[in-house]
Amino acid sequence: MINNVQRKQLAREALQLSSSIRKKVGYDSFSTLNIFDLCEAIDVPVRFVDINMEGMYVQMGEGVKPTILISALRPFHRKVFTCAHELGHHVFGHGFTIDDVVRSGGHYTNEEFLVDAFGSYLLMPPLGIKSAMSKRGLDFQHLDPIDCLRISSSFGVGYATLINHLYFNGHIGKDKSENLLGTSLKSLKQSILGKSVSETLFVIDKHFSNKTIDIEVSGLILLPRDFEVENEDLLKSKTEVLEGMIYEAVSPGITRVYSRYSEWSSFVRIQAYQYVGLSRFRHLSD
Repeated sequence: MINNVQRKQLAREALQLSSSIRKKVGYDSFSTLNIFDLCEAIDVPVRFVDINMEGMYVQMGEGVKPTILISALRPFHRKVFTCAHELGHHVFGHGFTIDDVVRSGGHYTNEEFLVDAFGSYLLMPPLGIKSAMSKRGLDFQHLDPIDCLRISSSFGVGYATLINHLYFNGHIGKDKSENLLGTSLKSLKQSILGKSVSETLFVIDKHFSNKTIDIEVSGLILLPRDFEVENEDLLKSKTEVLEGMIYEAVSPGITRVYSRYSEWSSFVRIQAYQYVGLSRFRHLSD
């Protein structure tokens, strides 16, 4: 069991190295990033595989390029975090590792805690979180579940992942964290969509700053009403809800979404459902 002093020390190491990696690739301390693109940029290929696990970091020895393997069978946001976690094993020099689907709660090794913290800080840098909150006029103590879904969507991470990150870093207390997690993602999606769905839902607003949105076929995106999609053969309007328009990713490829009334735009990159292959080819059409 890791004590609190060890947790703080490991978290500091993770934050420092995640900041260094960000700077190396050209990201500042505020920016969101795409973890699969980052791995390619530092020459660590990512491959999605049809294996029931979380992920694997493979380093076979000197002269052999290290590789990250991610299970294609896991939920989309889980793939994102697992990739950041496995990259942590790479940058900390941990060698060959396999991460199972289930990890016993609280029974972290120092190594696993370190790379989880690294993945969290890489995807959700502290200044980036504060900036995302400020742009939306939010404060931590008054966050509600839909706010958390917007913020988590902007960083490309899961709803619970964001809340746990906020709690770990002292932005919210235990009671607030438990209150937010008490609203399950399933029930939150049902309140937005008016029905129960299992598909991934991204909630995008005018403050979303990433130039790309990655999603799988069958995934859903909630866009404001003034946003348009260039190619509805890839991203098809599905239904109108109180907060805007729901679109469904229906085919692999890349399309652009934009606001009719501002300069806001982003590219939606759609990969096949449970895509298997190298991440650099994930958006190619069948």
